[in-house]
Amino acid sequence: MEAGESAGQQGTRMRKRAEDHRAQAAESARRADATDHQADLWERGQVGEQTVGAALERLRELGYDVLHDVRWPGRRRANIDHVAIGPAGILVVDAKNWSGAVTTHRGRLRQNGHPRDKELEGVLRAGVDVAALLPPASVPRVIPVLCLAGEHEVAPTLCAEVTVVDVSRLTGWVSGLPLRLTPVEVLDLTGVLRRGLPPASSPMPRQIMQRRKTQPVERVDTTPDKEPAAALPVAPVEWSIASKKTMGARSRVFAKIALLLAALLVLPAVAFWWSSNGSEVVSSIFPVAAPTVAPAVAPVVPAFGSCRALRAGHPGGIASPGAKNTGRKLRRAVVVTTSQSLYAANARLDSDRDRIACEVVRKRQHKR
Repeated sequence: MEAGESAGQQGTRMRKRAEDHRAQAAESARRADATDHQADLWERGQVGEQTVGAALERLRELGYDVLHDVRWPGRRRANIDHVAIGPAGILVVDAKNWSGAVTTHRGRLRQNGHPRDKELEGVLRAGVDVAALLPPASVPRVIPVLCLAGEHEVAPTLCAEVTVVDVSRLTGWVSGLPLRLTPVEVLDLTGVLRRGLPPASSPMPRQIMQRRKTQPVERVDTTPDKEPAAALPVAPVEWSIASKKTMGARSRVFAKIALLLAALLVLPAVAFWWSSNGSEVVSSIFPVAAPTVAPAVAPVVPAFGSCRALRAGHPGGIASPGAKNTGRKLRRAVVVTTSQSLYAANARLDSDRDRIACEVVRKRQHKR
């Protein structure tokens, strides 16, 4: 070995360790920056929800009740920003505090030129899930709304069955909507939604399962160069306790066997006596009354507010029995639900009056 060779090797190892520390520090800094960015987005969303919530609170003077930050029905971590119940119906409001330019053109919502169809679909889905908590008659009165916080100027516009409006025009637009609910209906629906939409910060109800506690495993030292430890004086006490437990378990087993044998001997005699006298005993204690027939309850037929809501449960639409399509050809892979009651409840969605509501047709093929 040359002079200083071991010191040089140790220095090389220390240098490598320092480089590893620098790489870990750079990765930690990158993750910290990403976490800060996510925190900024969440805080920006909080400001937007507070701004829209303050605007909705002014609707209480018009007879509305407002719920803020409630749990999304059927989902574990998602929430709904606002739900307002009032004379115009049930407004399911999603607050967005977007940056940049927001525009609506021909039923399309765009932010900085990028379409926001996914956000509109989320608002519409929230409206459908809230409507599932309501009586069937109140389902068409659910209005999904996407409200823009900040300095955006967007007049009330219908985009993909969702009303898009900025926060400065929100209260004026709501006050101009036609009245659909009476004060009594508003009070009843508010109670239903308060029970079905708990606060998002509340813990989720879940079934409490008991878990069996495992006993800690005692380590056994198997090192050959150590002498085995001497037996502790408490070993006989532990053995006596274990033996008492074993004897108690055996006595319980013997008692169960004795009860089983006694039951096998007594049950035949009891069964013979009951076969001859049981009916008289039962009739004397419980007089038999004439059977009553419960009145038939007519099934509730859902009435959907739009074709999109209808196709969520019936992808190919709803047809009356014997109906024939008179328009463009139907798509082959989609099954049409045939039901007279469903078609009668949703006949207003049959635009071409061919007794098929919300059918899915083939796309047009343009010849070149």
